[in-house]
This record gives sequence, C-alpha cells and structure tokens, in this order.
Amino acid sequence: MYYYSVGEDVIKKYRVIFSVDSLRNIEKDLIKDCNIERCNCYMTYGLPHRSVGISYKKFEYKKIGVKEDFYGDLDIYEVNTIELINPYLYEVIEKIIGGNTNSLEELFSYKVECVNEKEKNIAYYVDLFQREFSFELIDTLDLDIYNKVSEFLGLNKFKNKEINLVCNLVKS
Repeated sequence: MYYYSVGEDVIKKYRVIFSVDSLRNIEKDLIKDCNIERCNCYMTYGLPHRSVGISYKKFEYKKIGVKEDFYGDLDIYEVNTIELINPYLYEVIEKIIGGNTNSLEELFSYKVECVNEKEKNIAYYVDLFQREFSFELIDTLDLDIYNKVSEFLGLNKFKNKEINLVCNLVKS
C-alpha cells in the first residue's frame, strides 16, 4: 500500500508496511476486550433465526404458546439475545486492510494519551495498531513541478488538501 503526504512545497510517497496476520490477531483481542453488548428480548411467531452478519454472545428462545389461526397454528417464541457489536476501530482497521489510505489517516489522527497496559480499552488498541505500521519514504515530488505538469495537461488545479485526497485515492 502507498500513502501520499502533501506538504507546503512537496508531495511525499510512502510505502506502508504492515502484517495482515498481526493486525487480525490484534483485532481478535480488540473484539474480545472492547465490544459492546446489546441485550434484546422479544416475541416472534415461528422459529426464530439468527440475523446474518451479527455475532451473538447469547441466543436463546423458548416456546411460550400457540396462536390459533384459520390457515394453521403458529408457535409463539420468546427470544433473548445478547448481540456483540464491534467497536468502530475494528471497521477502521478492516478498511486499512482493504487498501483505504484515508482510514490509515483516521487511525493516526487519534490522540493517544497515557496508555495503561493493564486496562485494555480503545486507547490501548489504537496505540497497539499504530505501532504495527511503518512508513518507508520512496519518492518526493516538488509541488511546483506537479502544478506545472497539471497545468500543461489542462488538469484541474487543486489545493494541497485536495491533492492529498486525489493522490491517496489512486489504488496501489
């Protein structure tokens, strides 16, 4: 993966180095330590089903009655679930693994203060994920040259922040 950084007078191209396996292992611990549990209790007609894409800590149901109907009887079930909701940091890491450099910026924009190794919270995992990435400077390009070439080719002129966005949208 490549990441482009635009400064006042230069565009820098970096190779982003990381191990997908290592990120996946940290993700597992992140989910275990920082997921959010949502409890649900509801009644339904017919046998309840698990929803696709949702992880459950608990999924229990019991038959509590029967609804008599002209077309046939329907069993009534009481369902108790505890859904596990992944923290947003998990989604950010998944996007980075998928090649989204804007998510890489988002990860490094988190300010981590006073990480306590004993308390495994989001700040702990942000710090851990940030340490997994290294950046190798590959090339630089003078911003004036970039602007001259863009002007020569009749391309739109961008401001520095827009150049950063355009460069990072290029698939690497």
